Amino acid sequence: MKNTSKARASVYLFNAYSNLDSNNVFISGSDRVGLKFLDYESRALVIAPEIFKTLLPKKISFISSDSTKYKNLHVRYLIRTFKTIFILLKLKRNLVIDKIISTSDFYPDTLPCYINSRFLSWYAFTYHLYPLKFNLRDLLGRILQIFSYYLFKNSFRVITTSTDCENFLKKNFRNLSILKIPLGIDLNKYKYEQPIKDCLVYLGRIKKSKGVFDLPEIVFKVKKVYPNVTLKIIGNGDLLSIEKLENLIKKFKLENNIKIYKNLSDFEVLTELQNSKILVQPSYEEGFGLSILEALAANLKVVAFNLPVYQEHFSNFELNVVPTGDTDAFSNKIIFLLKNPYKTKYSPELFQEFSWPHIFKKIFKD
Repeated sequence: MKNTSKARASVYLFNAYSNLDSNNVFISGSDRVGLKFLDYESRALVIAPEIFKTLLPKKISFISSDSTKYKNLHVRYLIRTFKTIFILLKLKRNLVIDKIISTSDFYPDTLPCYINSRFLSWYAFTYHLYPLKFNLRDLLGRILQIFSYYLFKNSFRVITTSTDCENFLKKNFRNLSILKIPLGIDLNKYKYEQPIKDCLVYLGRIKKSKGVFDLPEIVFKVKKVYPNVTLKIIGNGDLLSIEKLENLIKKFKLENNIKIYKNLSDFEVLTELQNSKILVQPSYEEGFGLSILEALAANLKVVAFNLPVYQEHFSNFELNVVPTGDTDAFSNKIIFLLKNPYKTKYSPELFQEFSWPHIFKKIFKD
């Protein structure tokens, strides 16, 4: 006779990057999205490294897949992958898993789902194609991403925010059920009136492909016209990237103009965003552009490199885009906006398709 007393839950796997020499959680965009979905789950269980537990709502059950005692990062990932596989095998004996979600396309999330997906509805998330043009690390990232894409054949649904990613999957991996979505925001947290704003802000990962190393040069050029210009860089990154950025700030003598803010809470990020004037986003690759959506909701001006994905998602909004890689055009656009201030007030209705409840229902209920 079957045991009908088993508990039920949705199971989420989080990549949960963390700095090797820090106890701080290093939140990726995929982690942030997964955390938002947890708000709309009636019963959910999270499997992730121990440090991620501090970010979860109290109602969410948690099992650690921690491997931090190993110093080598790649060994950590491998150990965590195998731990997650066995955790899931054990869980299926005592838990009815309604669905399993890999919040990233990194193998510590996707391989355990693949192995355990025979009797489970696996929702696999992938946000954008890993770039190939920067360094060996990016090449390795693309190879590992392709490995995960092969595993997606066992998924119930693949979710992406990128047309490029959607087209790549349709062309190279047939018979996948693919759903393209926008990313979302909590509309009730944004004030639609125009607050007093006095500075520039960058929001995102501190890494080369996001264009953060162009920011000191851009601010240096703006400073020639606006000596008191300030830039808040809000985000996390590995220690080498942060050190490189700090050295560039010193090189251009911008210590009084640029400040780096790490490990801010969501409330602190929103506060800093709404007390800024222009979002500067010199990214060279994006799967969506969540920071831009958040800035638009807070009524900021946006200056960005002209990536096709922005036109795809934000055609109803006014973006100030310049040719990709042109830092002169980027700084000149900022100067123009500072010289010609005017208010933009978007209707809240424009953001309805970007609301988290709408997106959650589209993925898991439709």
